[in-house]
Amino acid sequence: MMALIGSIFFAGLAVLALVYYLMLGFWIGFGINFGVIWPAMSVVCAGLSYLCHLARKGLLHISAAVWVPITVVVGIGLVVFLILEMLVITTAFKAPEPKAKYCIILGCKVEGERPSLSLRYRIDAAAEYLKENPDTIAIASGGQGEGELISEAQCIRDELVERGIAPERIVMENQSTSTTENIEFSKAYIEDVTDSVVVITSEYHVFRGVQIAKKAGLENVSGLRADPGPVMALHYYVREAFAIVKDFVVGNM
Repeated sequence: MMALIGSIFFAGLAVLALVYYLMLGFWIGFGINFGVIWPAMSVVCAGLSYLCHLARKGLLHISAAVWVPITVVVGIGLVVFLILEMLVITTAFKAPEPKAKYCIILGCKVEGERPSLSLRYRIDAAAEYLKENPDTIAIASGGQGEGELISEAQCIRDELVERGIAPERIVMENQSTSTTENIEFSKAYIEDVTDSVVVITSEYHVFRGVQIAKKAGLENVSGLRADPGPVMALHYYVREAFAIVKDFVVGNM
């Protein structure tokens, strides 16, 4: 019975992972960063479903010496993943520090000269915060990447001005190419590391952004979440757990 349940369960996961990958592909393109995780997961789950099928038919026997350590390793991995996801979620939904001296808007892909959906949501969140806190200085952060006609910082600035934010309140940091550089290069525009800073980014990214800022030496940091967008949220949340591990290993956090 357990083998039958396992076979159906993993087959269902394989189908869901493949369907979600196709949704991502049609929504944003099959070249999406880390997108390979979904077809890989589909293949692994399909393989596990087939192994459970063989076991149910009596054609496969896996000794305890093999499946027990595999189960332990997979179990530990799942626990770590769930802990990281809880940190990401709980940090994202904390209220930012009001009346912060600075806010850093982390860049994201620009499509030509216009913001991508994710970047537009970040700009929307920043504009709302800046209107509610008129003394806060905005640091628009992000360089110019492949396929971008202007820097991410320039795009953020232009969009904020369109939304009614005075241009003299906006500083541009237009050299960075990663979250770590976003923070490190933006730090040059902050007079005192004890000044209050709000990191504005997509909700799945708030935990990592805040931790990188603290690691960079900023002492009074909070985060403000922006909508991750439809369809993409699940992908970004899953990807973020791996990004946190990577940044921790290389010393960014």
